[in-house]
Amino acid sequence: MLSLYTSEIDVVYASMDRVVEEIQGDLSSQDILQFVKDIIQQVTSREPFSDNVNLFDMGIDSLHALQIRSELLPLLQGLNPASVSRNLVHEYPTISQLVEYTLDRD
Repeated sequence: MLSLYTSEIDVVYASMDRVVEEIQGDLSSQDILQFVKDIIQQVTSREPFSDNVNLFDMGIDSLHALQIRSELLPLLQGLNPASVSRNLVHEYPTISQLVEYTLDRD
């Protein structure tokens, strides 16, 4: 069954490696906003949504939410990944809320 998702899993790991390499130093709130939008577009293969729309209302599912969380982890430097809720996107379901959460963790 896992073999059905091999390509999706490979994409997530490859993008995670890219993210870790790209994130160095401090990012502005605008950089983080764009980064979150890019993550959502990459994970969903759709154009970015409005900053204040609930992502689940726009068709994001639980798998997408976990992928988005995983992609955001490098932005949360200094935090133990285990301390970042697995329900992060459910708890902060808009782009604006995810950006605010990320900025509050710096």
